[in-house]
Amino acid sequence: MKIHNKIWEWLKSLFVDRYEITIYFPGPVTEMPDGSKVHGANPKTFICKKKPVVSKDKCLFRFATLEKKVYKVETTSPVGYDIVKVK
Repeated sequence: MKIHNKIWEWLKSLFVDRYEITIYFPGPVTEMPDGSKVHGANPKTFICKKKPVVSKDKCLFRFATLEKKVYKVETTSPVGYDIVKVK
């Protein structure tokens, strides 16, 4: 019975798109010798079953991972993100 499940999952994977979302959360601020400040980024990457939903103001992200775990990420200020179709 297990081999049938593996074959079924493999067949489904041929027709299902996967997306990779990378959200760039604010990171540490580094002060340079000339007195300027550089804001770093702390990226987090997730693989999703469906295309993630992003709000217009880039503060709310909703998506489901391959493990069927649903995420709702809210930030206080807009953050950068990348969505790439993996397959």
